[in-house]
Amino acid sequence: MRRNIILCMLFCIFVFSGCSAVSKDKKTSPDTQQNITNESLKDMKINNVTIEKSDDNNIKVTVDAEGENLKYAYYIYEGDKLMGKIRYGKDDHISYEVKNPGTYKVRVFVMNKDKEKVTKYTNEIEI
Repeated sequence: MRRNIILCMLFCIFVFSGCSAVSKDKKTSPDTQQNITNESLKDMKINNVTIEKSDDNNIKVTVDAEGENLKYAYYIYEGDKLMGKIRYGKDDHISYEVKNPGTYKVRVFVMNKDKEKVTKYTNEIEI
């Protein structure tokens, strides 16, 4: 009985150690993943994002991006607090009504037809 338990334990150790070695070989390093991502996104990029006050309670964000069939999403921040989200749509600009005076910035997401994404923050603006 003891011999069977020992054999079973050795078998499990052998199998699990072999599996982890195979798994490590198939993983790519973060550097490799970054290169793949950069290569696949070479036809899509955000050139510039601007934020400006359009009146006392509104900000306007405009995106200059390159790529085909692009969609845009926007996260609006007051300081570090997320105040609002605008889902993906075809508009490369938005207007957003702010509720309180403060320092605002917007994180812009751009997605192409293959669902690859790039993102960029605007500068901060005082409202």
